[in-house]
Amino acid sequence: MIDVEIMKARKKLRLELLEEVYNLHFGGEGQLNNLLIAKRDELMGERNSEKHLAYHYLLESGYIYIDNIEVEDGVVTEINHIKLENGYDYVAINILLKGIDYVESMYDLD
Repeated sequence: MIDVEIMKARKKLRLELLEEVYNLHFGGEGQLNNLLIAKRDELMGERNSEKHLAYHYLLESGYIYIDNIEVEDGVVTEINHIKLENGYDYVAINILLKGIDYVESMYDLD
């Protein structure tokens, strides 16, 4: 039997993650291209964790785009006021049109 409370928690997590990227997209003052940029492990959590699975759901559903950021050895890179360190995997997440429409459909805008 499906645990409805767990299902509700998963849906809530996905919406919270999507809203975070939505808010950056429209109000990310000082953010380059209004992207969410972070170390992959810190952002997504462990592989197959609820957060990791939520990001992949949003990606596969066409709500967000995830891109890997490569840091060259010995080169100090800074994006969105974040210094990217060698030895870590970074990702940039952007909301897509479908994601914007979904977030806005969750609220009564009339």
